[in-house]
Amino acid sequence: GKPVSVTLNYACDSNLDGRYSVVTLRDGGQISPYSTVDFVKTGVGEYRTSKVGHWGDIGGTPGFTFYDVCGVITVPKQDLVALYSNQVEGVLGQSSVDENTGIITITYTIKSTWESTYVTVYTPM
Repeated sequence: GKPVSVTLNYACDSNLDGRYSVVTLRDGGQISPYSTVDFVKTGVGEYRTSKVGHWGDIGGTPGFTFYDVCGVITVPKQDLVALYSNQVEGVLGQSSVDENTGIITITYTIKSTWESTYVTVYTPM
């Protein structure tokens, strides 16, 4: 018979775009530089947040890029707001989506001459 071409997509449906209330811990201490964050879907399972770290508007492209594959969140190494040499990178295995509540926890580091770990909990609004 004729050969049949089949494309398999292993990504689970991901619909995390929207507005979230946030609580951020920087190196274990609570900071609240902003109270809401928006996630914009930029590709299949790919999102951009509207804020990053403990800064407000510092130029560049606000936020950071992350991926959701079947509830597993990863933050690839990237320049801070796609402008500065500070490196934003997820902590492997420390980010997730609670499928029951929709609450997302993302843990990432920002490294420069210093390094801080940010644990941010995003609750759907």
